[in-house]
Amino acid sequence: GNESEYSDRETYTREPLDIDLTLSRGFSRRLVGQFGLRYKTVRNLNFSPESRLRTLSPELNGGRADYMSIFSNWRFDSRDSFINPSSGLVLQGELEWAPRSGLGNVDFVRSSFWVQAYTTLFYPKTVLALRLGGQELFGKDLPVQVLLPIGGNSSLRGSPQDRYLGKSSVLTNVELRFPVFWRF
Repeated sequence: GNESEYSDRETYTREPLDIDLTLSRGFSRRLVGQFGLRYKTVRNLNFSPESRLRTLSPELNGGRADYMSIFSNWRFDSRDSFINPSSGLVLQGELEWAPRSGLGNVDFVRSSFWVQAYTTLFYPKTVLALRLGGQELFGKDLPVQVLLPIGGNSSLRGSPQDRYLGKSSVLTNVELRFPVFWRF
């Protein structure tokens, strides 16, 4: 959490395996829906002898967490380019349900919603890019393997990968994009 000190950092091995089977359908040029099945397993091992994570409740923190889930994802995307957009809007929502079953030892519901907006401020290539998103996990006694991460290159640059873990997260960023030289 954010009250922890850098000296409290623990090092261990995390071995994830994620298998998805997804069916997608484009309802229009801008609206896409997905439905799928997901199997995920994450094994934590090689803890130091003084590790607090190994003994923290639930016991799955120091072992393997598995789940099988079904999910649905809906996206409206009006960007003018997928790679380098200069205008448009993306609205995306996802709902995932992982019941405790013979293939899993964890049960939860996860919901998420994301908004991205792009607009050209100064012609031709100075673009304002905005992103806002939130996620929430609903479940009891969830192990660290399924908690929502923030940290690393895709969410909080300059912070260690998965620095913050929790049952809910909100992320926003604002970028001013412009070419420095040629395509960079």
